Amino acid sequence: RLGGLRRVEGRIRHGGDAAAALTAPFSGRSCVMYSASVSHSRDDDIYSPPLAYHVQHSDFVLELDSGMSLQVHGHDAALFGM
Repeated sequence: RLGGLRRVEGRIRHGGDAAAALTAPFSGRSCVMYSASVSHSRDDDIYSPPLAYHVQHSDFVLELDSGMSLQVHGHDAALFGM
């Protein structure tokens, strides 16, 4: 079905543009997408809204186990809990 959401898994390769490689702000690891936020720590288990929030992404190629490759635009991808 065209336009539907799909979850796919594979190995990420940068899209060939060296400028597309990002560095995650807290881990310092190379990545193609990240989301980071900072909030006050609380002792009462109540979630505090973020004081700062930043998201960045780049285009990348996803290699599937089948050998097929998908060109992914970073703005079309979504992070999920791993």
